[in-house]
Order: sequence, then C-alpha cells, then structure tokens
Amino acid sequence: MANILPSFASGSNSVIVVDGITLAYATNLSFTDDMSHAAVGGIGSYSYDTIEPTQYAVRGNITIMQYSAAAIAGAAAASKTATPPTSATGTPARMGDTQGNSFLVSKYFSPVMLLLQQTFDIVVYEREAKDTANLQLGAAIFKIQSCRLNSYNLTFTPGSLISENVTFSALGLIDLVAQKSVATTAT
Repeated sequence: MANILPSFASGSNSVIVVDGITLAYATNLSFTDDMSHAAVGGIGSYSYDTIEPTQYAVRGNITIMQYSAAAIAGAAAASKTATPPTSATGTPARMGDTQGNSFLVSKYFSPVMLLLQQTFDIVVYEREAKDTANLQLGAAIFKIQSCRLNSYNLTFTPGSLISENVTFSALGLIDLVAQKSVATTAT
C-alpha cells in the first residue's frame, strides 16, 4: 500500500464550532450516545419476549484553554498577527463575554436566564489545507444537537494553563460521515 495517505480523522485537523462560533484552543471534546433498553417478558414465558428501548441520552464534555483580555489587548497592540487566531475574521471568538473563550457568561449559567436559556449546537468539522496559509473548514464530521450546559469548572494548576471544563446534555447526535456512507450505499 505504498503512496497511499491514511484518511483517519484526528484532533489536530478538527475544528469545533459552538453556537456558530469557532472555538479557539479547545483541547478536548468527548461525548457519549446512550440508548437504554429493558427486557420485556410475558406471563408464563421462560425467557424475555423482546428488548425495548426506554431512554436515549447524549452527554459530553469540552475543555478549552483560557486566555485573558490583557493578553489579547497586548498582542493586538504589538501586531495583528500576534492576536490569538480564534475565528475566520481574525478576531477572538467570545462566547458572549469579554474575557476570551469562556462558557461562564449570563447566556449559559445564570439563575435569571434559567427558563429563558436557548439550546445550541456543536459541530465538529475536518479542516482542509489548500496550502499552509489557507486553512478552511471542510466537511462536517459530527453534529451534537440542542445542547444545554450542566456544569462548569476551572482548573488552576501551578505551571500550567488555566483550563475550563464544561459538561453538557443534548437531544441528539448525528454522525455525518456514517450518515453519508449509508446514503451512498443505499442508492
């Protein structure tokens, strides 16, 4: 199998888009897609008659590295290229706050907004490199639909960066690669 490049997806060529905003410095996204089943038996049966689905749940977590407004302002003053490359427009992606990447904003974690909070989608794309200067979003790999945040924590460890860990629940998960594969083979 000489001269064939492997076509495996990897974290280094993936882009995470949350609520339409490309996240910078997302270091971890993991999720589970669970289907619970219960065995149903009839009266007088030795064994179960059927196994029926009883619950569907999508849960996950994401970790992003924090950067400060002072670092962004200092980098922008020194050079436009020194600003953290966080979005297609070159401006830092902010999840509704003024401190860089963060979910700890009134849009997501506020007792006042509890009943008014809207859901959001998380889409994972594969990055395409036309050349080293032009990285573009390629095909979508996964779409996690209608997410709501469950918990939030920051990790402060001496000698390392501050990381923000968030867990979420969602209504659905679509594996877009598998979906295309099934649609292609069905026709």
